[in-house]
Amino acid sequence: MRTRMLFLVTFIFSSMACVVFGISGSDSVEVSHDHIIVYAADKGLSRDIYLMDPDGLNKMNLTERPGYRGYGNPSWSPDGTKIAFLGSDFENKDDIYVMNSDGSNIIRLTDDPGRDYCLVWSPDGGQIAFVSKRTNDRGDIFVINSDGTGLRQLTHYPERSVDPVWSPDGSRILFDHDFEVAVINSDDSNMQILTQLDDGWSKTPSWSPDGSKIAFTVGVDFDGEREWTQLFVAQADGLGIMQLTASKNEHASPIWSPIGDQIALKISEGDTGKFFLWVINADGSGLQRASDNWAFKEKVVWSPDGSKILFHAADEDLNLDIYIVDADGSNIHQLTDTERFEGEADWRK
Repeated sequence: MRTRMLFLVTFIFSSMACVVFGISGSDSVEVSHDHIIVYAADKGLSRDIYLMDPDGLNKMNLTERPGYRGYGNPSWSPDGTKIAFLGSDFENKDDIYVMNSDGSNIIRLTDDPGRDYCLVWSPDGGQIAFVSKRTNDRGDIFVINSDGTGLRQLTHYPERSVDPVWSPDGSRILFDHDFEVAVINSDDSNMQILTQLDDGWSKTPSWSPDGSKIAFTVGVDFDGEREWTQLFVAQADGLGIMQLTASKNEHASPIWSPIGDQIALKISEGDTGKFFLWVINADGSGLQRASDNWAFKEKVVWSPDGSKILFHAADEDLNLDIYIVDADGSNIHQLTDTERFEGEADWRK
């Protein structure tokens, strides 16, 4: 049985940032066209950002930071030329960074004692939305230009505002506002609550690729026993809410396929705490399990053509690795296989 060294550095995330200041990164490296998957992996007591080919070969460490430093949650810019990520060291909470796709020119965008996390690129790559606890310990939505200028706070409420998702046209941001799905214009105006359900709570919203619909999960009461989160969809204005699943399992982190015909999500086995990857048609038909590997509630990533799904899972020895599987559940392949954390993968568009 393999064992895994526990990662000892705590990753917390924060921001303050109209100021941009450079940090010496690794020397620039040659990145091939096939290096389309970016991910985070432990290396001793630090965590770095890596690239690899879609078959798991040619792994490359982009950040190579020594000591108690952690980089994680990497995300490709829409044009594939840059990578945004979260970073921390032993003394400082996590902030948002951006670097070139070859690991060069690491720029720190935020610098605040509050926690910054959930970073998401705008569709045009000019801005990054994120959650910060600098003004509210429950979380508010902020936006910053991808060069570190123009920091703006979008939400100003005592309730939690988390999980921002840009609309495909970049005009609006969907988010979880105190367990209701809300939307706000990206210019800070016209915040609306889209779900106000009598029972349960709504969270983890996701836009369809054409912006016409949203998917989200809602806690549903089953015979007075307890509420189990189920998958729902609705029109982008919150009307036409339809429940797609109904089982005594937790449903989490729905993500639309690139053409909008399917939704990938995580479903638990009862209250065991173990989640698995499933795929369902957007009309609620054809629910099927895509992997028998114990996965996590974190969001999965579709390949740009919608044929494959990247996800983070554990084997029977609780080793945490990255897997790829066809959308129909066939041809599962383990991309990483070491005695350390490897996950948080993103696919270059």
